[in-house]
Amino acid sequence: CIVNIKRAICLLTLFFMICGFNISTNFVFQSLDVKVRFTKRIKIPYIIDGLKVEFFIPDNYTNGVNIQKISSTTTGNILGGQFTQTTFRDKYGNKKMRIVFKNPVNEVFIDFAFTFSSRVTPRRNNFPSRYPLGPIKLKKFKKYLYPTSKTQLGNLRLKSIVNLLTKNQNNVYKVALRILSWIQKNIIHSPNVRYDDGLTTFLNGRGNYKGILNLALIMMRHAKLPARAVKGISIDKQYYYKNNNILLLNYPKGYHSWIEVFFPSRSWVPFDLFSSYFFIPDNMVRLGCGADTEEIKDIQVFTNGYNTTSNENFFF
Repeated sequence: CIVNIKRAICLLTLFFMICGFNISTNFVFQSLDVKVRFTKRIKIPYIIDGLKVEFFIPDNYTNGVNIQKISSTTTGNILGGQFTQTTFRDKYGNKKMRIVFKNPVNEVFIDFAFTFSSRVTPRRNNFPSRYPLGPIKLKKFKKYLYPTSKTQLGNLRLKSIVNLLTKNQNNVYKVALRILSWIQKNIIHSPNVRYDDGLTTFLNGRGNYKGILNLALIMMRHAKLPARAVKGISIDKQYYYKNNNILLLNYPKGYHSWIEVFFPSRSWVPFDLFSSYFFIPDNMVRLGCGADTEEIKDIQVFTNGYNTTSNENFFF
C-alpha cells in the first residue's frame, strides 16, 4: 500500500519569543509535489553588532517505510543588512543554513522555499533486532546515549523501572514498546506546565509534549537503546492508513516532534507517542534530529556569538 500526498494548500503563521526577539514564520504548502515556502521575520529590540541565524534545510530521507525526496531548495530575499550565507552539516548530519548579519537593522527578513514529495510503504511491525545491542553498535551511536540538560540520567527510581521493563527481553521492538506503553499509562499530558525536561516530567508524573518526549529518550538511554528527537512540519489534513482496517490520524498544521529509536535490522524507527509508531504520515516533512528537544529548534538565534535562550510559544 503506497499513500501519496494529495493536493493540499495550507497557510500557517506561528510566533515565538527568543529573549525579546519576535520571530514569525509563515508557511505556504501547495500541489501534489508539495511546494513549501516560508518566510522568517526577526524583530530586534535593541542595537547589536552581529546576528547569526541557523535553521534546518530538509533533506532526502528514508527509514525503509518513509521515503522523502527534496527536489529543489531556493533562497529568496534576505533583508536586514550586510550578510554572509553558508550551508553546512551539523554534528548529527542535519543539513542547515547559517546566515550571519553584520550590524543588522531592527528587522531581519529571510525567504526560503523547497519542493518535496513523500510516500509511505507500510510493512508488518516485525523487527527481529536482538536486545541488548552489542558494544560495536553502542559505540557507533554513543552520542545518542549521553545525558543532556533535558535528558538527565542517573535517577535510581527511574533506572529500576527501566530494569523491570527490560528484564528477560531479547527484542529491541518489544523493549521500545514496553517503555512507551509505561509512559502512556503513568505520565499525564499537561500542555501548560512550564518545564520540559524529562526528569522533572517523571518526578511530577505529568509533563508537556516536549517533556514527555525527553522522558522517553531518558528511558531508552537507560535501556541502552540509542534514541533521538526529531523535528518536522505537517500539512493540516486528515491522513488515512488502509491495511485490513482504516486508521484515521489528525495532524495539526505546523511544527511536530517525535522520537526515533535505533533498530539494527532497520536503522532508525520513528515513534510518535501521541499518534503513530513505525512510520510518519506522508503529509509530514522531516527537518532534522538531535539528542533532545532543545537541539531541534526550528531556528536558533545567536547574538555576538552567544546562543540566546529559547522559549517557543505557538499560536495557531
